[in-house]
Amino acid sequence: MTDSETRRITVYGCGPDEAVLFRELAPRFGVTLTITEAPVSEADIELASGGRCISVGHKSPVTKATLLALRQAGVTYISTRSIGYDHIDVEYADSVGISVENVTYSPDGVVDYTLLMMVRDAKSIIRRAEMCDYRLSDTRGGELRDLTVVVQPLPEAAAGVPLGEVIDRTVSLALTGKSR
Repeated sequence: MTDSETRRITVYGCGPDEAVLFRELAPRFGVTLTITEAPVSEADIELASGGRCISVGHKSPVTKATLLALRQAGVTYISTRSIGYDHIDVEYADSVGISVENVTYSPDGVVDYTLLMMVRDAKSIIRRAEMCDYRLSDTRGGELRDLTVVVQPLPEAAAGVPLGEVIDRTVSLALTGKSR
C-alpha cells in the first residue's frame, strides 16, 4: 500500500457544515479527501477505491453487502461520526477484515445541546412533540460553557399564558461565539 493510499479518506453522508471542517483540517494532517453527501452504498464504492479509510455518518445503515464491497475495494477502516454503532454490523465488518471505530463526546455535550434546543426552539419543540416528530435538526450542537447565553426575565404580564408561548416570547439566546 502506498503512502497516498494510507492518507486518503472518503467521507460519506457528509453535510455542508462537516465538509467545511474536513477541508479545513485535512491539510494539517496531510490527508486527501473525497467528500460526498451520499450515504455509503454498493453503488458508490468506487469513491473509496484507492484508499483504506472511510468515514460515515449515523443516519444511514451500512449493509453487509456494502461492507463486503468496501473490503473488496481495499477499505480496512471505518470511522463512524457517531457515538453509536447501531447502523453498522461491527462483527460482520471484523469478519471481513474491516475495523470500525466511533467518536466520543464530552459528557456535557449531549445534555447541553438538548437544553439549548429546548430553550431556543421551545415553541417548535412543543409543536413537534404534539405531532410525535422527534427527528434531529440539521443544526450541530455545542457546549454551554463555550457560548454566551442570555436569559431575559419573565414579565409579570405573562401570568396565565401557556408555557410554550411564554418561553417563545421571553427567552432569547445570544449565541455570540466562544465566551472564553
